[in-house]
Amino acid sequence: MAEDPDRETLGRLLKAWQSAFGKTPAMVRDAVQQSAVSPKERQELGEVLREIAEERGEINRRKLGWWIKRHAGRIVDGRRFVRSSGSRSAEAWPVDVVESVLPVSSVSIPSKRKSVSVTREKSKADVPASHQAQLSLFG
Repeated sequence: MAEDPDRETLGRLLKAWQSAFGKTPAMVRDAVQQSAVSPKERQELGEVLREIAEERGEINRRKLGWWIKRHAGRIVDGRRFVRSSGSRSAEAWPVDVVESVLPVSSVSIPSKRKSVSVTREKSKADVPASHQAQLSLFG
């Protein structure tokens, strides 16, 4: 299988983001600030942020935000970014842990129509003429 650098980078970012913020939704600026304030504790976060969005020695928050938005919902190593609901001016991103992905099974939807079966004995009038000759042999 071919290597996917975005998948590897996303996996590293999800792990570092979760390490820094847990399940708490965080904005891009929070992540950039965390990586700057605690460079030793957040070394992996800072490295992956720079890898994704560094321009002229600084992390471009807009570029980072678009990158996360583009990869939101993609599951890597049981984690994914989901958009947080809320009324903030900027989007906040919690890391959602996906326990397992179950395959979709076929679903049977019961019919709302009631079926009524009516049985009656067939008469010769119900049988096409082409079949009447065959029936006479057996009956």
